[in-house]
Amino acid sequence: MKAKELADMLQISDKTLRAWLRVNFTRPLSEKGKEWDLNDKQIIASIEWFKRIKIKRSVNHFKIFGKEITLKMDR
Repeated sequence: MKAKELADMLQISDKTLRAWLRVNFTRPLSEKGKEWDLNDKQIIASIEWFKRIKIKRSVNHFKIFGKEITLKMDR
């Protein structure tokens, strides 16, 4: 999932989401200026942070704002 897609779902600015991601999920300098392709861990952490909810780690899919998301959970 792209950062813009997630930001739209969370109803926040993609700039806000990217700033938060840079602090919490630092990328190598070689990725600077490139589009964020979010992994499951980044998606869950972002949703939990911006919506102040907890997502059960055993759940592999959930619905947010009418869009169903399926995640591959590493145990």
